Amino acid sequence: MKINYPFPIKGGRITLPAVGEKVYVPAHGNPYLIGGLATVKSVAGEKPVHRDAVLTVEEHPDQEYRWGFLKQSQMELHERFQGVVARVPTQDEIDALATKARLAAEAVIVAERVKWNPQKFTCINGALLEVPAWEKHKRGRNWAAIIDVDPTGPNGLSRFWFNRGRGPCIYIIPDELELFDPVEFGADYVRGSGWKDPDRWYGVALAIAEDHLLLQPCPDAMSAVLLSKQKRAAKEKPVEEARDVTRSA
Repeated sequence: MKINYPFPIKGGRITLPAVGEKVYVPAHGNPYLIGGLATVKSVAGEKPVHRDAVLTVEEHPDQEYRWGFLKQSQMELHERFQGVVARVPTQDEIDALATKARLAAEAVIVAERVKWNPQKFTCINGALLEVPAWEKHKRGRNWAAIIDVDPTGPNGLSRFWFNRGRGPCIYIIPDELELFDPVEFGADYVRGSGWKDPDRWYGVALAIAEDHLLLQPCPDAMSAVLLSKQKRAAKEKPVEEARDVTRSA
């Protein structure tokens, strides 16, 4: 197997590889390509002096490479790939890259929107005794719900309602509430004219204990849902890594 390693350029001459020879190619940041050792498919340029000759390789059929740059990168690429063959990633690999990029973008949004300040609310026997939003007036309308994004729902949300308690028990925490669920607390004051003065509080459940509910406040519903997804993805990642180790073993 012939590999074209870099060598000093003299007098502007660069020897071009022939069709069928092996060269290393990078991915150039393209998520749909994996760099490595590749077979030259075509060479376009005046052999042997054309510094800007263009190569294509069999493993990356839609990609073109400038040989002037590629020639100088062969040793570096050889050290990086160590004989690994270049290829187009599988659909599962592409989906994984897309998921990673999406989670990274969501993490940036969450970091910009959410100020980390978890708040603890007392509960006893599954009943919430404290809530972040409550309207005491007789014309007040109060509720709490587990939420998610739903384009067809009111204000773009679906809601699973908390049942109201009695006396000092404000809400009954539903069995459906799970760790990292996004929640909404609503407290509207309804004027005599029918107009509402709304009060909304959004957060994510960080802990569900016998004596308290720990919630991370969020500025809006979308931030709460994004933070929820981010926390769940971080929790599942070690499990997936453990599965990969088991498979490889």
